[in-house]
Amino acid sequence: MNPEKVGKFLKELRESKNISQYKLADIMHVDRSLVSKWENGKICPDQKYFEDLCKIYEIDVKELIEGERATEENEEELKRGIFRFFDFQDKKYKKARRFSIGLIISLVTIIITFLAYYFYQTYNTIRIYKVYGESNNYVINFGLLVLTRDNSYLNLGSLDFEYDRITIYSLKDEEKIIIFDNADIRLISDLPSYDSSLNYDNFKNNTDNIYVDIIVNDKVETIQLHFDNEYVNKSFLFNDYKDDFDKNENYLFEDSIPKYIKEHYICSSDTCSLLESENEFIYYIESRIINYMNTTESFNIEYNFNNDILKYNSDKNNFIVESGIINCYRSSCDKEKEIYDEIFEKYLKPILQ
Repeated sequence: MNPEKVGKFLKELRESKNISQYKLADIMHVDRSLVSKWENGKICPDQKYFEDLCKIYEIDVKELIEGERATEENEEELKRGIFRFFDFQDKKYKKARRFSIGLIISLVTIIITFLAYYFYQTYNTIRIYKVYGESNNYVINFGLLVLTRDNSYLNLGSLDFEYDRITIYSLKDEEKIIIFDNADIRLISDLPSYDSSLNYDNFKNNTDNIYVDIIVNDKVETIQLHFDNEYVNKSFLFNDYKDDFDKNENYLFEDSIPKYIKEHYICSSDTCSLLESENEFIYYIESRIINYMNTTESFNIEYNFNNDILKYNSDKNNFIVESGIINCYRSSCDKEKEIYDEIFEKYLKPILQ
């Protein structure tokens, strides 16, 4: 379509019908400025207006497209013109379609690349460890180590003993690599340096190589720290365990709770509990872990039914029993074995029967 030729043709048709631009705009439900742009040759009418214009001006589409009346002399030319027009429109549509498809593919590629990069940067990048250890005179319980790619955070828990200074270090070729050396050890943070044994990349190779020196009156006593991995963000999906529980209310009670606990404990949707004088028992249904807390003697027992691991923590003793094998971090475990045998007979045997 030739905008100037079509515009002049439309103006002549409107004037021959004695219709103003305002009247035509009103009939076609468009703005008057659009009619003016058509007739001034600035733009050609869009295809959606062809039917109305042809009806108002009593012309054929080929006449509108070519901007002239059909005669015997130009009839064939007008027919070829309409084919050229629609062929051009089809090519323009296909080009726009290819552009749209290309744009969509590019956007999808960018999104997938971003998600892959985000997954790489976040998956398996947070680790949480329980920290503990003991020597002849000192016990460290309930410590916590949090590792991320950006920062590390270490807390040795509540230290129930007096000390002048604490030094934390790792050994490399029998040389001490200091991690921390201070009197205030409430929270150690920001340990991502390349040489630090407690940064994200180095720690996995140093789990059995971290020590604490307790310094009291210039005397030094060393504790080897032990780390139990409690959490790693390796889940692809986040499960709504509450919804799962609601879908089948009796499933966990039937399959995850030992018979003894169902008969003697009071159970809710996520825990079963029992209170006996100074003892408190809590069984966590989802994780299948039971905790025994004794407020009088100040000890805590944790038993995991999934892997048959028992952990015992008190002011004086700290040990782990895995499938009946005691790890007490002493040269002799006789005292710990005696404690474990008593625990097994009194607390675990009734549940495991």
